[in-house]
Amino acid sequence: MTADNPPLFKGTAGSAVTSLIRWMTTGGIRPLLVFIAAHVVAWTVAISVSRLPGVLWDDMLETYSWGQHWQLGYYKHPPFYAWVAGAWFKVMPRTDWSFYLLSAVNAGVGFAGVWALATCFLQKGGRLLAVLPLAFMPSYNYLASNFNANTILLSLWPWTTYAFVKSLETRSWRSSAAFGALAAACMLSKYYSILLLATCLLAALVHPQARRYFASPAPYIAVAVGALLLSPHLWWAFANDWPPIKYALGKTGYAWASSFGKAAGTAFAGIAINLVPAAILITALRRTNPELIAGAWRKLLLPERRWILILATGPTIATILLGTAGYVKVSIGFLIPAFFMLPMMIMLAVETTITRSTVAGVARAVAMVFCAAVLAAPGVAAGSFYLRVKGTVDVSAIAARDAATIWAQTFSAPLRIVGGSEKYSIAQPFYGPSSPAEFTHFALDQAPWITPARIAREGMLSICDAADTGCAASADRTAHAGTRRFPVTISKTFAGIKGPEVPLLYIMTPPTPED
Repeated sequence: MTADNPPLFKGTAGSAVTSLIRWMTTGGIRPLLVFIAAHVVAWTVAISVSRLPGVLWDDMLETYSWGQHWQLGYYKHPPFYAWVAGAWFKVMPRTDWSFYLLSAVNAGVGFAGVWALATCFLQKGGRLLAVLPLAFMPSYNYLASNFNANTILLSLWPWTTYAFVKSLETRSWRSSAAFGALAAACMLSKYYSILLLATCLLAALVHPQARRYFASPAPYIAVAVGALLLSPHLWWAFANDWPPIKYALGKTGYAWASSFGKAAGTAFAGIAINLVPAAILITALRRTNPELIAGAWRKLLLPERRWILILATGPTIATILLGTAGYVKVSIGFLIPAFFMLPMMIMLAVETTITRSTVAGVARAVAMVFCAAVLAAPGVAAGSFYLRVKGTVDVSAIAARDAATIWAQTFSAPLRIVGGSEKYSIAQPFYGPSSPAEFTHFALDQAPWITPARIAREGMLSICDAADTGCAASADRTAHAGTRRFPVTISKTFAGIKGPEVPLLYIMTPPTPED
């Protein structure tokens, strides 16, 4: 639906930049790999530097804690993304930049999936252009830096959609098995992915070849493979009374006005984060005329394309409808993985010739974003700490190291188990020198790797906010005569600026003395 034109470069044949741009717009896979590599490097550096004053996102610290213990499920979410983090840190250093690198690589894998999906609909000239505008979306840069149950879908959803399209159009057992496996990975990351799978089903039902597809073994192979891979987790969930379902239901049942308002805000935020990439692409394609845009929309409603439109918009529409129905309180985090087909849909709608100069213009803009993000990072770091932006003055990493030092000076036993007020509890496995196991919320059902016998055998360190009396009371349940309490006050200094002083209480219970 698009075509390549000869390059439109004149008068700068000797320029190294021009040579790179020309090579970047050839439409092959190597330019895609260069873009992904540039994205990974730029955003790993930018996020690592800009967040230097603070600590990792809470979700990432929780993910690391879970990833230490390979479970079939966790009390909040299914296990796949925690497994990914656990595997990553088997080979990578336990540092902030390494975790941000994982986040950037995850987005890069998603870009590759979008490119693969674009091969199903676009010719060479448009495939790279289906990916480049995504670099302007916060979902793929700043929001993507928080590796969690939402952002893992940045990599999974495009590849799952690609496998679905290949299964639908080729009906091969390989594509169908791949679709089933990837669908299982999505569901094993977040149950919210059921909206993507429901969208795939609806798209298959309206596809021109729907009867041939459902008369073939393809969809049933996908279901069988997906069910097989999901079965261990489903067995775990059933045996443990469905913890992630209970957690999800705990986020429902809000007042209708509150849920509706949140859904409306999420819808507007979704539009906002798409305005820049959409505007850049439409401008680059020289399709800013309102009449052309209206005509493009009508093209997407043609019977042979309706299934593609459903595939691209289904999860977003379903998310907003769930929120407006007043039952689920949705947020922009739900929509992080939902917009990967936007540039593709724009190009399918306008049906314009894609020239090298068009791709080159967008590529230059992307390069400017990468450079700006890296150059601005030191200023963002200093400014955010000075303004005390949430998380930047967080002392949880300092407390984890300080408390571990006091433990080592006080007791001969190694530090194996930690707990405390939530942000200090989840920080200790990552920032503590010995990477101890976390006793989540002091709840045995939320941390099945902890048992009373293990606490008695190994002891426990709890870091409580001085005002958190519930934390101190929970820690004292395992106290004995050898328990020590250390009131401390900690502050952080960055770029010569001192943060606020934070009073904490370390409660240290060594292993129970043997009789």
